[in-house]
Amino acid sequence: EICLPMPRPEGKLLKTALEQLREVIDELTTVTSVDIRQESEHEIVITKVPVQPLIGQLRTAIASSVAGGGQGSNLASERNVLNAEALDLYDRIEDGAAKLLSIYSPGTIPYRLPEQNIRQASVGIYKQLLDGTLDESRIPWIIRSVEVWATAIKRILNPPVTLELMGSCPECGETHAKVNESESGRALIIEWHNPDHGFSNALQNCLARCRSCRNVWLGDLQLRELAYVLEAKETA
Repeated sequence: EICLPMPRPEGKLLKTALEQLREVIDELTTVTSVDIRQESEHEIVITKVPVQPLIGQLRTAIASSVAGGGQGSNLASERNVLNAEALDLYDRIEDGAAKLLSIYSPGTIPYRLPEQNIRQASVGIYKQLLDGTLDESRIPWIIRSVEVWATAIKRILNPPVTLELMGSCPECGETHAKVNESESGRALIIEWHNPDHGFSNALQNCLARCRSCRNVWLGDLQLRELAYVLEAKETA
């Protein structure tokens, strides 16, 4: 287990950002536990059951879908799409974790698993903050990177409600893109969980993405900026 040292906070905003970073990294990389309550005639037994971190859950989902043919589907095309998306995400997380490690913990030999590289990179981040060699303005960028991974994994493990957006992607300019091998749709889509609670109350679990260039807009601020850009284009 790699322990994350907590630096001396230079200000309230930095401390809040570091706490947010640590929470997301723990969600991606740390085994947690849930209490399972079982009642009998004479006693109540509470058993702690380990829960894999998000990256581990993604890896398990890939292995089970490959071995079992893909979430109960008998169609080869559906299995291929599922496996391809999950594998592609895992590859991107692996590459991103190795990049974080090389930037914030240079000289460290990469570990076998991406979650190990992410945690070791976070140690380097805290050390560089303590040494004063890391610009604090980089922290939001790091948070966004790991939050995108966490949200993408949740989207695959628990498919969200999807809404296609009109207009072209501000990054690549595409209006349409392939959904899978046989279907096409709008390039820009917005995804969110818990639709029963209302869209406006679920922005923290919401993202927009481009199916073509894979750019992602995550969180309230970025989603509102995207909406502004699309509205401005439509008005023009």
